[in-house]
Amino acid sequence: RDVYKRQTFDCYSTRVTGSYYFPHTADNELAYLCGSESNFIVSKPALVTLLKETEAAVIYDGDIYWSNSLWSQFDE
Repeated sequence: RDVYKRQTFDCYSTRVTGSYYFPHTADNELAYLCGSESNFIVSKPALVTLLKETEAAVIYDGDIYWSNSLWSQFDE
């Protein structure tokens, strides 16, 4: 059984004003300006895939993790 969770994405650029990011989720077709949050409902398997394929700092449960070290907590 898939468990669905609301995920909030945000990205900051220290190099270029007006940069954007593209959250790689199944339902997303839009890019967002860096500094603007985007919210999605994703399944647990989709979250695992997203974390595996992304190299980024992730805030989870109040702590900061690298995505490649966090995905295994959600993999069943």
